[in-house]
Amino acid sequence: MKPPSAFKTGNSLIVVAWVAQTFPQLALLPIVIVGQNVQAAAADARAEATYNDAAAVLEEAKQIQAHPEAQNAEIVKILSTLTSPKAVWRVHTVDAKSPAPHTRNVRIASGRLMTP
Repeated sequence: MKPPSAFKTGNSLIVVAWVAQTFPQLALLPIVIVGQNVQAAAADARAEATYNDAAAVLEEAKQIQAHPEAQNAEIVKILSTLTSPKAVWRVHTVDAKSPAPHTRNVRIASGRLMTP
């Protein structure tokens, strides 16, 4: 291995300048590399947390989207029950002539209340 050309000059000022320029680079390079590794690990942790948050938001959105669909299915089921020819309901009414409530059966057909 040959010595650097700065040592060959014999000038102490050039040797000191070379050492002042080269040594900090060699000494600080491992510190910079370690710092970059620490920053990369922190960035990976942030990226994973962001991904987990996005996945949770996606699942919440799927549940929100599924709720109206389930609600629509229940509404259709209730509507088919109400419009069925066998649908009979007990209705409590108050007659102006009698203060006691009366119960009567009504049937829903074709969108109209029908009393038997």
